[in-house]
Amino acid sequence: LFVELGLIVALAGGLSLIANALRQPLIVAYIATGILVSPMILGSDRVTMEALAQIGVALLLFIVGLGLSPHVLKKIGRVAFTTAVAQMAFIGLLGFLAARVLNLAPIAALYIAAALMFSSTIIVVHLLSERGQLERLHGTIAIGILIVQDLVAVFLLMASSSLERSGFGPTDLFLLALRGGLLLFALFIVGLYVMPKVTRYVARSRELLFILSLGWLFVVAGMFSLSGFSIEVGALLAGVVLSVSIYRFEISARL
Repeated sequence: LFVELGLIVALAGGLSLIANALRQPLIVAYIATGILVSPMILGSDRVTMEALAQIGVALLLFIVGLGLSPHVLKKIGRVAFTTAVAQMAFIGLLGFLAARVLNLAPIAALYIAAALMFSSTIIVVHLLSERGQLERLHGTIAIGILIVQDLVAVFLLMASSSLERSGFGPTDLFLLALRGGLLLFALFIVGLYVMPKVTRYVARSRELLFILSLGWLFVVAGMFSLSGFSIEVGALLAGVVLSVSIYRFEISARL
């Protein structure tokens, strides 16, 4: 594993130099690295590599969440929701009609339309962060739109699984939505009454604050994963809970 990780980092560094010389975003080099070191090419341990990739994505979205305080979300919420719904409906309709013109079956056309509706949160966040635009108005609105897209994507994935698996019907979807609501309520309570006191107590030690933040990230993301939701959504919301803390910049800088 150590040798494989060394090769991956070295390859990413070399391709990043090439991408930088060509004035391309570094994420292009990262994607190319992932393709080159995929299990089909270098025989890497798929489980280990996917786990490490999920950790990296979770850390990135946790940092994004730290910059999305409830006050910011309240300010951009209506704009982000309206824009996201309009964009998804328009692009989804175009995708469905294009697939039908190509004589694809209705169910296949629906899947293609759903796939075209969404943007890649990771790529957009990385590009905005690389250009220092996460804190600007257009960057914040873009993140808000992506959050709405991610939430819709979660429920579409649950609905598609109900079509593919026997014994997974509307009742299971309702229970899954109920679990999600309970998780959000628990996060709200803990974030409002518990975490501010805990962070103030541990802030005397930077290392302790860092370890506490990592622990909070993995606990919340793990709870969302065990409840049937994505790790990414849990990591993002874990960051949002800590975004009201006066120590959020310290946490973000260390991560």
